[in-house]
Amino acid sequence: MKKNQFLAKVFCLLMAVCLSPGWAQAQTNQRIVRGQVVDATSGEALPGVSVYVSSKTIGTTTGTENVIENISIGAITNEKGEFSIKLPDSLSVKQLTIGFMGYETRLLNLTASNYYKVALATAGKNLNEFVFTGYQTIRKNKSTGAIDKIDMDKIDVGGVMSVEQMLQGQLSGVAITPQSGAPGQAAKIRIRGTSSLQGTQDPLWVIDGLPVEGTNLPKLEDAKAIDQLYTTSIAGYSPSDIESITVLKDAAATAIYGARAANGVIVITTKSGKRGERLSVNYRNNFTFTQKPDLSRLNLMNSDQKVNLELDLFASDFTYGENNGEVSRILRKYNVSAEDLATKGLDGINSSARNEINALRKINTNWNDLIFRSAFTQEHSVSVAGGGDKSSYYFSGGYYDEKGATIGTGANRYNITLKTDYDLTDKLKFSAGIFANQRSQTSFNSNRGGNTNPVQYSRLANPYLNVLDANGNYVYDKNIGGDRNVVDFNLLEERKNTSNTLKTQSVNTNFKLDYEVIKGLHVSSQLGVQSDITTGEQIALGNTYYVRLLADQNMRYDPATGTQKTIIPNGGVINNSNSNMQQYTLKTMAEYNFNLNKKHDFTFMAGNELRRVKEKYLTNTGYGYDPKTLTTIPIKFQNDNDISELYKNTNTYLENAFVSFFGTGSYTYNNRYTLGGSIRFDGSDLFGVDPKYKYLPLWSVSGLWRVMEEPFMKDVNFINALNVRASYGLQGNIDKNTSPFVVGTYVNVPILPGNPIQTIQVGTPPNAKLRWEKTINKNIGIDISVLKNRVNITADYYDRHGKDLINVRALPLETGFQNMTVNWAEMRNRGVEFSINTRNIIRKDFRWSTDFNFSYNKNTVLRETLQDNTYFPSREGHATGTVWGIDYAGLNEHGMILVNYQGKKQTLSELLQLQDDFAGDPDLGGLFPYSNLTNAEQRALFHDMGTSDPLYTGGFNNNFTYKRFDLAIGVMFNLGQKVQIQPYYNPFFYDRGTNASNKILDRWTPSNPNGQMPPLFGNGENTNEELKLLGHWLADKYYQYSSLGLWVRNGGYVRVRNITLGYRLPEEICNRTRFKALKVTAEVRNPFVFSGNYDGFLDPETMGNIYAQPIPKTFTIGLNATF
Repeated sequence: MKKNQFLAKVFCLLMAVCLSPGWAQAQTNQRIVRGQVVDATSGEALPGVSVYVSSKTIGTTTGTENVIENISIGAITNEKGEFSIKLPDSLSVKQLTIGFMGYETRLLNLTASNYYKVALATAGKNLNEFVFTGYQTIRKNKSTGAIDKIDMDKIDVGGVMSVEQMLQGQLSGVAITPQSGAPGQAAKIRIRGTSSLQGTQDPLWVIDGLPVEGTNLPKLEDAKAIDQLYTTSIAGYSPSDIESITVLKDAAATAIYGARAANGVIVITTKSGKRGERLSVNYRNNFTFTQKPDLSRLNLMNSDQKVNLELDLFASDFTYGENNGEVSRILRKYNVSAEDLATKGLDGINSSARNEINALRKINTNWNDLIFRSAFTQEHSVSVAGGGDKSSYYFSGGYYDEKGATIGTGANRYNITLKTDYDLTDKLKFSAGIFANQRSQTSFNSNRGGNTNPVQYSRLANPYLNVLDANGNYVYDKNIGGDRNVVDFNLLEERKNTSNTLKTQSVNTNFKLDYEVIKGLHVSSQLGVQSDITTGEQIALGNTYYVRLLADQNMRYDPATGTQKTIIPNGGVINNSNSNMQQYTLKTMAEYNFNLNKKHDFTFMAGNELRRVKEKYLTNTGYGYDPKTLTTIPIKFQNDNDISELYKNTNTYLENAFVSFFGTGSYTYNNRYTLGGSIRFDGSDLFGVDPKYKYLPLWSVSGLWRVMEEPFMKDVNFINALNVRASYGLQGNIDKNTSPFVVGTYVNVPILPGNPIQTIQVGTPPNAKLRWEKTINKNIGIDISVLKNRVNITADYYDRHGKDLINVRALPLETGFQNMTVNWAEMRNRGVEFSINTRNIIRKDFRWSTDFNFSYNKNTVLRETLQDNTYFPSREGHATGTVWGIDYAGLNEHGMILVNYQGKKQTLSELLQLQDDFAGDPDLGGLFPYSNLTNAEQRALFHDMGTSDPLYTGGFNNNFTYKRFDLAIGVMFNLGQKVQIQPYYNPFFYDRGTNASNKILDRWTPSNPNGQMPPLFGNGENTNEELKLLGHWLADKYYQYSSLGLWVRNGGYVRVRNITLGYRLPEEICNRTRFKALKVTAEVRNPFVFSGNYDGFLDPETMGNIYAQPIPKTFTIGLNATF
């Protein structure tokens, strides 16, 4: 009993230490300093200003202005700009640091007075801020690298799960493109273009100094793969827990991160408590309404138009799928022939048939309401922060729940954050952070063909198709066919009896010790452990199209009955997956800062990083699933093909180890010139068979010239700051999908009946010289502030030359391999970045500021391997995302497609030099086309029509403040990209049983010779032989048709990102309600988009993928309360 009481006391004591880390300092003597911070121009009070004691003023000074180890004791000004800070007498504090976003940081010398009024002058954007690179905290105006930093409160919007989408249009050189509007869907991020052909293209994410795994987007094999549920580890961090985001772009900023930094680095700094600050509780919520998408943008046929189309096709020479469609079924039921309909017309055929057909015209099913919905999202977070003289703490918890605009989709997250730091002694400091979250996504479970994807099905569903009959029974769509038979599909039934969920439980811990050996010399060690456990489950019950189609596709001959019978057991199908990823990182560093004669500042750092990543992935598929007993039934496989097709159980284990050594150094003379350099050696078990390539040295050299510190500039008053930067260095990248070893797969080969032999199927040959990809990075930049820091400009030019990029090269056939993975390819990105921040109006009651950023990037592939069987030309000299096409020139009087090639207008058949050995034969003419052109000559017909990646990106943000109101309007743009859309209809295999764009009504026909759209290529006796020949050719070479310029559009757009209105309640009201601050906001996100032509699509962003869910338009009401 006593033992249990003792353990309980120990537990309570430990809890008290964790939850109240400042208890030990409560009894020390204190001096209370109060004051007010105001704007130097308007005299208006500035709330939210940080007033703190920097570490250098309490005995840990480095003697270098551009390095800060930590922030110790501090406070935040209230609504009146007032602050109060307690200073222990034992620390002998002589200065306070006062900093605020957009204003110059000021040092306040303390005298005998305990009250101060401080006026802050506006500062250049990014020039006087401190930025955390993950290794060091440095002043931006002494940084030699291309670095952008933005505070979270400038980009925070409601109804967004992950922070990367909030960065749209905020930072120059950072292009962010949503892939889909699905809940929790991660966006594609490119920093200064694409740097690899087949390696990782996503940036490295760093949280509080340690890189995190699980941030790379999956490579989608085709458009249908957009249905794949996935989540990045960044989605587990609540935006309310993030303090700021820093983006590292050039070699000077990123080389220290080694072989994972070629795509740029995004550093997230999370919120922490302030020392000397009383306990503060913050609660914030957002309630978001998502507007239902509008399918009218798709310009689909209505019931009357669709019925008329089916009637026209029934009487035409277009015979593909001639039994499909309700009109065809009715006509055949009443034995009405195509000739009858063509000669007699609809009014002349059987009246019963006519009446049934006309009844279809009166049905117009509202598929918009059946597929989409208005949805609701809510998010809540509570945080507790504070600190004592020697410690600080920050605890938070949050909940996010989003319902998608597509019925059946959603995402949610629960998260907890625990952070503390503590001075164990005067020289030894300890900090810890724990980030835990559980997040999940739900979506529809579509088949491999993607035609049951709700967004895609909205284009296919017949407008005259009812979903339920008069008795409430399902009405099946018989036009989504199976392999052998007609397979019934009903949207409501499918949604009710299928599910698709993905759940991730993640814990990321971060521990750090920092010891000051002597003045200016610090040794630190940081340990990070990341654990992500992800489970996925897809279920389709027996009464679903998913299972019926699977059964239909696996029909086998049953000798006992002499009939075809499926081998799929009765019941449903369940797919389970489990992924367990663990990352261990240990980083040890020593940093020494010193100053000589107050003119020579030196900073040196050296360190080592050890990292190990373990991944285990399991998948399991069960057939005959019974949701009541949770059991499955084994399949009786008949041959090895059945096993390879249906046996989906896998067990994969991956483990990689990395070791790195790094160092940096910088020298600043007279606060005027700075030279910097860094080097890092990365080693991994992924490469290194050849000792020469065991370690990759990555390095950078850089310089900074602070021009305004020159004596000859002392009389130039209109320029407040002028910095010139330059850097040159080597970045690295890695492709985990390659290996220097022989890679093979165990397979069972049936050499003799009933006695399979295990063999190894060799996939790739060895390459002992396989190594890291390298990017040579050059950057020159300028930072300037003028007009009393009211106008601040940053401009950069960069040249990124990727070498030794991993690509495939052909091998001589005598080697036994067709190709081999080698470091062969090259690529270049060149561009400019420009950002300007202006303080347009600064008055006592009114302020207006503007942020504008613009980027241009030109990507060029310099060398790559072209396979002989590829469809399109080599990208050498062109962009990675080149859209290849043939200029479309309309139709001639016979409906033949016309193209422009090298200034000459001709038919597509002439361009392709199509031949027909049976020309003139009434039975065989036009059926067997061939071309006189070789594959290489056919490739040469295509030309570069642009790139799928935007050439110009940026944003334009305005912020207005009037008394207690503030208004923010954010605009972003992606311009210069091309999008290859899916043709409105397939001219060879159009299924008349499905709906299509009303553009099909404007197709060329003999009765509509002025039609603007390509004809449906018929196959009847009266079909023009030339049309028949082209149709049979393009049916096999569909890529040549879909690459016509007719289907290539300008994909650029300008989107109003958000309009946010806020109101801060007066302090007297807050005091009566015991709040420190209270703010309410109203926001609309994505209210407007301007684009040249996305007619027929829901959004410019999803124009290239008809399976992607639409970008949501949302309305949010929010509350932020501090007490």
